[in-house]
Amino acid sequence: MNRIKIEEDRVFLADQRTERKYVMGKIDQQLTAVEGRRAVLTNYRTTSKIIADTGIAALGRHLWYLGQELVPLALFSDLVSAEVKTRMASCLITASEHETSSERSIKYTGKEELGDKKLDYFIGSRSHFFFQVLNLDKSFLNLPVEQWPQLEAYQHAKMVAHSLKVVNDSAERGIALATNFNKSLTKKEDEKQYLYQVVESHRKQYPDAKKATLNQ
Repeated sequence: MNRIKIEEDRVFLADQRTERKYVMGKIDQQLTAVEGRRAVLTNYRTTSKIIADTGIAALGRHLWYLGQELVPLALFSDLVSAEVKTRMASCLITASEHETSSERSIKYTGKEELGDKKLDYFIGSRSHFFFQVLNLDKSFLNLPVEQWPQLEAYQHAKMVAHSLKVVNDSAERGIALATNFNKSLTKKEDEKQYLYQVVESHRKQYPDAKKATLNQ
């Protein structure tokens, strides 16, 4: 299997944040990594179409939690051009907040044109929920993108966006919770084993949280 090497465009990265050369935020790093994997897999079709298609299909299965509500996060990424942000803002302004859409997530169809779509294509009526749920002022959308960094509403929204924790799904949340809980109990293995037995005994004694069970 041949490895594909992607050269890093350091000039491009430096231009994204002139005040912090060669430094990228966490959200930007995640966006770059995801797009990089998709691009590598697409290009790898020339080497092995079967492996590439399998990898792309696996990435496609993760699109179920990428809905219209999350697309506005790109408004606060330094990797997204002003032109794309302008189109996104225009789509948000014209999209009705009261219109209900049945499409809650991006559907993976396996078509190549999905990779060529720009972010504004995925804006919809549900995108307004991003601002509603986080109680963010979206008045900056009516002004030119170049003015956004000077606006208090945009600065606050960007701070909130960059402070969000990224969690893939409930299974990973459960694993992370169990791991953190396990580490916080004790570092001694014999004490851990004893605690596990106590927990198991408690589960058998109280299999549910019903009042009748707890009163036993």
